[in-house]
Amino acid sequence: MLDVVEFIDDNPIPVIVDIDAAAISPDTPKLLFTRKEAGYSLGLSLRSISTLLKNGTLKFRKVGTRTLIPHQELVRFSKTDHDLA
Repeated sequence: MLDVVEFIDDNPIPVIVDIDAAAISPDTPKLLFTRKEAGYSLGLSLRSISTLLKNGTLKFRKVGTRTLIPHQELVRFSKTDHDLA
């Protein structure tokens, strides 16, 4: 179960709603990708992804110790040419 805070009818008091993970549609697009998933999606090696993260070419989020790359960042990156050197 996941607790989600919702604001209902512009009420300034938040309401906590339980959401069962099974209730989330399997058709929901993935929003964050691991380095390995990003590499697979872009056709790049894990080493290349790490280089792009390190030099700031790809933006990322930290969730605990995990490095996650937003989907829109992968789309942005794929639209232009890049030099990995």
